[in-house]
Amino acid sequence: MEISISYEAQKMLVRKMLERHPGTCCGFVFGRDGHPRVITRILESGKLESGEEITPAGILKAHRYAEEENFDFLGTFHAVNGHRAVPSTRHLLKALPGQSIVLLSFRKRKITEIRSWRLHSGGRCSEEKMVTQDALERIFKRR
Repeated sequence: MEISISYEAQKMLVRKMLERHPGTCCGFVFGRDGHPRVITRILESGKLESGEEITPAGILKAHRYAEEENFDFLGTFHAVNGHRAVPSTRHLLKALPGQSIVLLSFRKRKITEIRSWRLHSGGRCSEEKMVTQDALERIFKRR
């Protein structure tokens, strides 16, 4: 399975990560569900719900937002400071089968990894091939 993230969505993700540095941030990813899946928009969780956590109520609001804006709800993103871009049990418990979990790992305001995982039934997940269109490398070479 493959997932692509548009240049604009990458810039939004990086902007959110830098705004929250040294803390973490999370939210939802939207776009087109196909082969490959294409992420075209991200939205921080605080935009759809109070607080900075992914909650069942927030996921429902994200689905409604996707319908209203004519996007597919693809899953969640988490920017994690100083940790590997591998989903934790907590990430897996908050996702639904078929959803992507995009993890952006950073340290000292620099991205160290970006990876995406697709949740399957039974709590299993597999890594999706992430296509980033080189935008992340270009963004951080300038800093």
